[in-house]
Amino acid sequence: MILLIHTFGSVDSSLVAVADPAAITQAQRWIEPALEPELGYIWYYTGLTLRDKEEWEQALKALGQAIELNPELAEAYIAQATVLAFGYGNYEQARAKAEEGIRLGSQDISVLFEGGRFLLDIADNKRGEQVLRTATTLEPDNLHILLELGRSLLAQQRFTEALDIFTQASLVQTGDWQEASAHIWLGRTYVGLGRLQDALGEFELAAQLYPADRDNFVRLGDVYQLLGDKAKALEAYQRALSVDPTNERARECIADMQK
Repeated sequence: MILLIHTFGSVDSSLVAVADPAAITQAQRWIEPALEPELGYIWYYTGLTLRDKEEWEQALKALGQAIELNPELAEAYIAQATVLAFGYGNYEQARAKAEEGIRLGSQDISVLFEGGRFLLDIADNKRGEQVLRTATTLEPDNLHILLELGRSLLAQQRFTEALDIFTQASLVQTGDWQEASAHIWLGRTYVGLGRLQDALGEFELAAQLYPADRDNFVRLGDVYQLLGDKAKALEAYQRALSVDPTNERARECIADMQK
C-alpha cells in the first residue's frame, strides 16, 4: 500500500520504497482528484506509524502530505502536534496545531479525546480539561473520555471534582475490564479523600467484574491493612499472587505481614 501512495504525491522519495516505473504510470491513471481526501487518510496512518517509531522528520512530512491532500483531516493536525512537541520540543507550534485540529473536529469525539489528552500531556491542564469536558457533553457515557478527565483531576489532587467524574464513569455498564477500571479509579479517589470503606466497596466490585487484575487485589490488601483487618489483607495479597505468581509487590506485602 505504501508503494502505491508514493505514486500519487510529490513527497520526498526517502519516505517510501521506489516502485517499478511502469506500475507507477499505471497507478497514476487510476487516481482521480476526488480520491485525494482518502489518500490523505493513508498518509495520516503512515505518519502515525513513523511517529511511533520516532522517525520524527519523516512522520512530519507524511502528516503534512495528509493535510495537503485533505485539509479537513483534523486528526492529522493533532498528530502533527505530538510530533512537534515530543520530537522537536516546539510546544508553541504544537499547541497551535492541536487547536486547529480541535477546531476542525469540534464535533468529533475521537479528535476531542486525542486533542484533550495531548494538551494534558504538555501540562496545559486547563485547556485539556475544557476540551475533554466538551467531549463529555457530546457523549456523556464515553468511558475513555471520562477516565482521562478524571485521572487528570486526580493527579492534581482535585479529589471532589475527580469523584464526580469517576462516579459518572462507574454508572456506565460494560460488564468488562473497562467498567472495572472506572470502579478502581473511583476507589482510588475515595482513598485520597480518606473514605476507606467506600474505597473498599469499589475495589471489591472491580474484582468481581474483572478478577484478572492482579494490582486491584494489592489495592484491596492495602485498604484492608489500613482498616486493621490483617486476615483479609493477607487473603487479598494471596489472590493477587494466584492471578500472577510474579507479583513482587504482593509477595513483599505477604512477607512483611508474616514477620
